[in-house]
Amino acid sequence: MFSRPANELLGQPFGYPVVAGETTQTDVVRSDGQTIAAEMRVVELSWEGGPAHLATWRDITQRRKLEEQLRQAQKMEAVGRLAGGIAHDFNNLLTAITGYAELLLAGLDGQEQLRRDAEEIRSAAARAASLTIETGDSEFFRDSHFPDPCFLQKPFTPDLLIRKVREVLEAGGVG
Repeated sequence: MFSRPANELLGQPFGYPVVAGETTQTDVVRSDGQTIAAEMRVVELSWEGGPAHLATWRDITQRRKLEEQLRQAQKMEAVGRLAGGIAHDFNNLLTAITGYAELLLAGLDGQEQLRRDAEEIRSAAARAASLTIETGDSEFFRDSHFPDPCFLQKPFTPDLLIRKVREVLEAGGVG
């Protein structure tokens, strides 16, 4: 492991205090200049009638690399969960915006300019909802008990809106 013969290591001090029975991790520079991560365990024993210490070393370089990869994967998972939660909240807001736009449209017969404005609000909310669906590769959007967010893009009545909002609230534990 050290790329050195045993007779060069026997009897040499470690350069830091070591407690028998404990495991210590450290970086070790091999004779070829490569630094590796190592774990050392020291035990007390009797040798040739006197007290001695036996140190065992293990190269843990690969284990450290795997631990770092795991930490990075956990960070990415946390970011993904956060993004999914934000998409969920955003989609809920869009549901409300779309619902209010539908209510406005229902009461704007004969008021063409206001009707066009309300339709633009509904259309913008539907486009925004489709973005959250396209980018929302999270558990939230794959969850089969949650209603399909695509309903925002379909024409619907206030009755259907109320039914869908109730489904959203019940799925989220609110209803």
